[in-house]
Amino acid sequence: MGFVMKVLVILAMIGFGIYWVAADDGSFVKASVLDRVYGDKAEDTRYVEGRLHVSAGGRDVDMIAFIRLRAWDDCEEASSKMMDAVTGDCPECTFEVKDCRNELSSRYARLFEKKPARLPYLSYDAADATERDIRLITWGLNQQEASLACAMMVESLQEIAKNQPVCVAPA
Repeated sequence: MGFVMKVLVILAMIGFGIYWVAADDGSFVKASVLDRVYGDKAEDTRYVEGRLHVSAGGRDVDMIAFIRLRAWDDCEEASSKMMDAVTGDCPECTFEVKDCRNELSSRYARLFEKKPARLPYLSYDAADATERDIRLITWGLNQQEASLACAMMVESLQEIAKNQPVCVAPA
């Protein structure tokens, strides 16, 4: 399998893993309770970020995943689950989970407004309180590869997600 196809398969599997992190299996603080306690106040929103780096065949690819959450406890739990979800059999991969934060840089906050980026990215909006909003963008691929990666991630999520994941077209 060539490098690009291997990366695309890895990204599709990671997309599935990120959804698993963002879906509530009962281990997250219940969103209905959070909604009553915190409401929809922007200041209560938290973000967890995961970065997957693949280096092989003279190329470097970075997939950055963001999950928007409702409260600090929810974010800490997602951060812990994210590391478990994406560590697998990929010797060329490194993965890092960033600390929970209140806001994202303007470069990445735009993704939650569904504004175009330089490359296509996956956008998933939670269908209900058991899910979380997700954005996945991949750097280091060309336009065609990034479009294929996004389409593969959408396809891997369609069967399990309650809402329709979409690829946001580039600017």
